[in-house]
Amino acid sequence: MGSNKTPTDMRGLLIPDPRFSFAGGFDDTNSVFTENTPRPGVPIAKDDSDLILETSGTTGSGGKYTIYTQNSGYPEDLGGTFLWHDTASSDTYKHYGWEPPHTINGFERVDTGDSSLYYINFDSCTTLDDTLIIAGVEEGTGVIKAWSKSAKATTWTETTLPSFLEPGMQLVPGNRKTDATGGSEVPAGVEPGPALCVLPSGRVLCFFWIRTAEELTTTSANSSFKHWQIQAVFTDDNGANWSMYQNFCLIEPFSQLVDARGSTNGRYYPGRLRAAYKDGQILLISSAFDTGASVSQGAPSFPGNVYVQWASSSLGASFTSIETNTREANSAAHYDIAVSGGQFVISYLTMSATGAIPYVAFLGSAFTPLSRSSSSAISVGDYGKDFAELLGSSFGNAVGRADLSICAVPDGSMYLVGVRHGHESVGYTKNSVALMHSGDNGNTWSLVGGEWGNTDAKKDGIIYSPRFFDEPSSAGVTARDTLRNVAITWQRGRLALACRFEDSPSSGDIYTDGDPDYNVSCLYLGGYSNLTIGSIDAAIDMADRGTYARHYLPFVAPDTLLGAWTKNGAGGVSAGVALNGAMPYYKISTTGGDLSFEAAELNHTETQNDRAESYTWGGPMLTYAEFAVEVISGGSTTTRDIAFEMQNGNTDAKTKVALLFAASGDNTTVTVRDVVAASNLHSATISFSAADKFGEYRMAIVGRQVTVWWREYSTAETKRTWTKFYESSSSELSELTGSGYCRIEWGNINSATAHSRWYKVQAGAHDGDLNHCAVPRLNDWMGFASPANVGGRFYSTSQIYMEAGLQIAAKDGPAVKGDEWKHTPRHDHPVEALHHEISPSPNQKWTSNGRSVATELIWTLDENDPSIALGGTRALYLGNVNFRYAVLYGYNGTTWAVITTIDAAKQVKYHRRGNSITALYSPAPSSDQTGDTYYQFDDLSGCTFNFQNTGTPDLTQIASSSEGVFETGSARAPVLILDGDLSSKPTTGDGQIWAKDLCVVLPESHTQGYQKLKLTIPVDVPGVTGSNTNTTETGNWEIGVAIWGHVAVFGNQYSNGHIRGMATNTELFTATGGQRRAVRRGPVRRSVEFSWQDPIDVSQLADANPSPDYILTTGGSAKVASVGDTPFLVQGLLARLQGSMVPVVYLPKLPTGNGNAYTIKDRNRFLYGRIVSAEHRIENQIGDEWTGSNAGETVTATAIRIEEEV
Repeated sequence: MGSNKTPTDMRGLLIPDPRFSFAGGFDDTNSVFTENTPRPGVPIAKDDSDLILETSGTTGSGGKYTIYTQNSGYPEDLGGTFLWHDTASSDTYKHYGWEPPHTINGFERVDTGDSSLYYINFDSCTTLDDTLIIAGVEEGTGVIKAWSKSAKATTWTETTLPSFLEPGMQLVPGNRKTDATGGSEVPAGVEPGPALCVLPSGRVLCFFWIRTAEELTTTSANSSFKHWQIQAVFTDDNGANWSMYQNFCLIEPFSQLVDARGSTNGRYYPGRLRAAYKDGQILLISSAFDTGASVSQGAPSFPGNVYVQWASSSLGASFTSIETNTREANSAAHYDIAVSGGQFVISYLTMSATGAIPYVAFLGSAFTPLSRSSSSAISVGDYGKDFAELLGSSFGNAVGRADLSICAVPDGSMYLVGVRHGHESVGYTKNSVALMHSGDNGNTWSLVGGEWGNTDAKKDGIIYSPRFFDEPSSAGVTARDTLRNVAITWQRGRLALACRFEDSPSSGDIYTDGDPDYNVSCLYLGGYSNLTIGSIDAAIDMADRGTYARHYLPFVAPDTLLGAWTKNGAGGVSAGVALNGAMPYYKISTTGGDLSFEAAELNHTETQNDRAESYTWGGPMLTYAEFAVEVISGGSTTTRDIAFEMQNGNTDAKTKVALLFAASGDNTTVTVRDVVAASNLHSATISFSAADKFGEYRMAIVGRQVTVWWREYSTAETKRTWTKFYESSSSELSELTGSGYCRIEWGNINSATAHSRWYKVQAGAHDGDLNHCAVPRLNDWMGFASPANVGGRFYSTSQIYMEAGLQIAAKDGPAVKGDEWKHTPRHDHPVEALHHEISPSPNQKWTSNGRSVATELIWTLDENDPSIALGGTRALYLGNVNFRYAVLYGYNGTTWAVITTIDAAKQVKYHRRGNSITALYSPAPSSDQTGDTYYQFDDLSGCTFNFQNTGTPDLTQIASSSEGVFETGSARAPVLILDGDLSSKPTTGDGQIWAKDLCVVLPESHTQGYQKLKLTIPVDVPGVTGSNTNTTETGNWEIGVAIWGHVAVFGNQYSNGHIRGMATNTELFTATGGQRRAVRRGPVRRSVEFSWQDPIDVSQLADANPSPDYILTTGGSAKVASVGDTPFLVQGLLARLQGSMVPVVYLPKLPTGNGNAYTIKDRNRFLYGRIVSAEHRIENQIGDEWTGSNAGETVTATAIRIEEEV
């Protein structure tokens, strides 16, 4: 029988358990942790797919998404489409699709002005971090203002841009007087306005006009010149601060020849500026105006629109004049620039006798004259010839009111927004705002949506219109009620539209401008949504997605909009437009009174369907709406105190449903009521996330069924998350007959005491029998299923925004419907970095993102039962950690139990002088301390010093240290040099040193099994006062490497003469003159080398019934090593570790007298590294192999060398 040969101290190697790994063992699902510095990951296909997804941009730590192919196709030529959802979501409507910018999803007030001070003629841009910037010029003084708003912000920041003006110079105001029109203002769009330009570095330039001088030359006609220049300012912080960039950008000033001093009857008055960057060049165009009437100045003999073109190859520091055109019979005006498909794409309007038609031109270089560009009219039929009004009846085809703006989308599509100012507008469309879409970099275009004014299979492109211009009667020549100074930009998958509003003037003719509301506004259109608007036709073309026919946005009161809404009400009413932060709303507060607004004929008369269809589906019309309302007080679940009522049908049969709203604390009770039957279909209270939140609602009536959805309204969100509130399961709505078709009414309809705020209303009704009904019939909201009915977004070979800063791009293909990819973010400091097989260096560490929640890291060692270790003594090594306290748990298949607690702190008594700490410095501490660790020189570098022992930690990092013992006796005391400003720290007290490397040894029986392990880093340390006491110097928890495994104990002590080494990683260069320069390549590397040169008797291993002598586990009875086996153990370990493939932890001293778990904090008593010995030999000294009965051989074993991982 073998004998107990347990020595006082054991030696061995901590061998990693291969199950304690990231890929095979780490439980990502049940672990609780955060990771620092997230970055886009690589999407992994669920199954084989010919499409490859790439990512860029930014993402959050929780950015785990699944991308789903909705329509098959290639990423080129607008083929395949995709949806996405949070991978962990189990919601019924979890898939997010995309709504093109056909509907207004949000409305904000950017700036509030008045008649004495307001801004016009805007430009807008999106910075590289998705901040929106809008710039405008003050109407009377010419001061340039900019407003900025980051992607998630809820408010706008205003900045007055600097300018450089020497005596005699002046800014150019937004509105100018001109003799050519008898003193009236030349309308916005041909007037001066700033231009924004985003550079690849992220810098944003803003160009604007100044007048430098008026030069008198003679006393005859044409006697003076006015000189103009363009100044530029810049921002490098997304619009927060602006500085001068260039005082005079034009190499040659822009000069105007006038007929007499003080007159503006001359040539080339500067107008709106637009600029764009491409391939090192900036193209700058001004929509100028020639006010001259002399034939000698060009034909025809009346004022006209011209353009001026400049180009820069110096990032806007200087511009070369490229071209200035002359007046032509058909004026071209209102130039704008975008970049798409590697070209400058220039949009403009050409006015002829038949109306104003939009054009696009293409330039490969900013230095190519625009007159030599390839250009073409945007052919969209009759609805595309009315985007400007003439300047006047006696000025030929000079452009007056005009609004046209273009922007590019990274996927190669483009959008163009125009306002139908012209009297040539077709029927119902006058004054409406239209959207045109191109899917091929601007080469071909189409209007979007359906046609609300008749039953033709056309598209009118309407995205904003308060009413049908021709119904219920013609709005008249002075009707305006539309958007002005439109400027669009693309932000995070949606369109941002800067504008101001123009009301109808009290008198005038078709050339008269409307009355401004003086405010700067921003509309948001489109974006990701889990409830998308359906399609007009059976096609995936984005232009076929639905729009709304009628819109109310609270620029002004609804009844101010000429003929748009019928005002109903009486009694005590307080109403008007007000602001909630940046969000305008129309307030209705009634005290025993009522106030509501009605569109008695929501549908155009040309779309009425008179087909009789009694008691089947309530008439063959379709009606839907979207609105946002905040309930402040009052309301009812049975009466229309605060309500939105919608009627659908015709004179044969129609249904009528009201959504009733009632305040319920900070929440809102919503009731779906069948108005005809006077019965409630459903009522429930909607709980919002905060007291200031409220709801947005979507509602559709199809026959005798209704569906209602809601979401929490927010203009800052780039995606909309809808929840189904109610849907008819059968044809339950009662019918009525009588005159009328489709209608809506909203407000405090019944007389009551109630207070509501209305943020927007959009609705439409159309002939439901038509295949091309403008109210979408395909993938509509009734019976909406996800993902089946969710509208996708086209894949693109360019990076397009998806969510939380993440962008995706598609390559190769095609994708097939149902193909899925999973995206998991990568991190600069991910949890996998603490696993040696992923990142063996402790410097490449896991770092948490804060410490607000306890971290729980779980590893599964066996899927079914607790598993037995390979050795009786187990250990956990933690390298390069920065926290004090953790707990190690084991799971036995039923419950979690504490294996041990881990405390990296060592209490010390200290004195501080400046940035130095020592254990002994006069005066002496109040009580003695006895040190148990001798620290070698620089041992504590990188560790943490805590100025408190039981109080809230006060931490700093140790930069360097000398050798010694923390005690008050005669031993040398170490000196610690600490980082940071320590002038406010205590000068003496009880503190702590936190080890950054430690090894926890567990002297257990090898039969103690664990199915899982859990390392918990709690928020607090037991016994320490205060909160969040398990803090760190950086604010995050860090682990460089974690190794769990068994300790392979050497049954035979290695021989004397072992070597502990250290190698620097510094390279020394010697110049020819003898001068030398050293370069540090990395940290120093420790090593250890030992061998078994003393003969080892291995004959007990060869007995017929082997029972060799043994070594017991620390403090226990389990046998952890066999005497004589050491040479073979080493060879077996080398084979298992594959040499230097797997790192180990060298443990030179494991006391056998302690049976409890203990933590080694002295880094000299362990070494984490790799066995780098190329070979290992067992050398026979005497005797025969494998002979027992103590008559066998004795052997020696060659050296093994372990080098530290740093």
